[in-house]
Amino acid sequence: MSCKWTIVAIPGHKVHLIAITFKLQDCPRCTCDRILIYDGDSTKSDALGIWCTSSFNVISTGRNLHIIFSSNFDVIGGGFQATYVTIKDEDVCPMFKEGDATGTINTINYPNVYPGNMNCTWDIRGLSEDTVIKLDFIPGAQFLCNNDVLRVYDSGPSSELIPFPYWCADNLPKTLFSSGPSLNVKFQTDSKSSQKGFKAKYRFIKKNAACEGTGTLTKNNGKIKNPEYQYGKHQTFLCEWLIKAEENYNIHISLTYNTNSDVNSCSSHFVELFNGSFPTNTSLGQFCENINSRNIIINGSSTYVLLWIDSDIDDVTERPTFSADYKFVLKQGAKSSSNSVSSLGTITVIGIFSALFILASIADI
Repeated sequence: MSCKWTIVAIPGHKVHLIAITFKLQDCPRCTCDRILIYDGDSTKSDALGIWCTSSFNVISTGRNLHIIFSSNFDVIGGGFQATYVTIKDEDVCPMFKEGDATGTINTINYPNVYPGNMNCTWDIRGLSEDTVIKLDFIPGAQFLCNNDVLRVYDSGPSSELIPFPYWCADNLPKTLFSSGPSLNVKFQTDSKSSQKGFKAKYRFIKKNAACEGTGTLTKNNGKIKNPEYQYGKHQTFLCEWLIKAEENYNIHISLTYNTNSDVNSCSSHFVELFNGSFPTNTSLGQFCENINSRNIIINGSSTYVLLWIDSDIDDVTERPTFSADYKFVLKQGAKSSSNSVSSLGTITVIGIFSALFILASIADI
């Protein structure tokens, strides 16, 4: 027995096909009964897979799905029953604007399971160049790391896409910031994936407003610190510094951070350092508790520093005080250039990330 169906949606729509009942004869390699699904209008289209033991839940990338059911004559089985719906292209990858400065993105049907063969891209764009994007992933995300891919891209200085690290559902960051006014999120799944998915909130933030001495710092030593707070104002601060030495120098930082706030888990304020020139580089730590003159050695020639203070900290006395003294240290065996400071000696770092010294061993991107 052999049956064929082609489902065609109207332009601007995709086809979502779901098995309601599924009881085929189970043979090795699906040689008895089987269903083949193609992502298009014929067998010349990309094959999404073969099903004989588990039910299907797939969505097309275009307007069409082509289905073939075949069986032998050995056993009379229960067969299958499926339903389909057509979905607007923009509803397959939901993006909701909640206001002028906030919104959400999520996988379709969240928190219920998403279909297989997902291919979503969300472009989040601010209106001005002095805007950055804060992205918060809602806890409880589920997707198969070996089968599904979630990537987030920052907008580089020449509008190129710079990828953040790979993440699985169990190690998604709670919060990340872009370096500029746009952020790109991509999510792709295989044809047999069916998980809860994810949801994230985005927010546009004006960067470096009322911050002091931000930008690229190339002097061989200096100091960065928190902005001046004003009583009676609910202020949000996102301050960025790029400390950049010549290639033959490391960066030595002495970090102090003090807070009286009882807000937990760095949700409302923190300072974060990155081993490189962008927030897409490896994080060297996110600090939101009291620290006194912690010494950090960046084993590279640049570090991106980000200070975040949300407006939900009402009392000025609860807003953190932050300062970091930095200096460039000549790498062991390197020669000093005429424009740089002389060697300050050899520094040996022993320990792990949580100890007094932190050694960043990953090179710049």
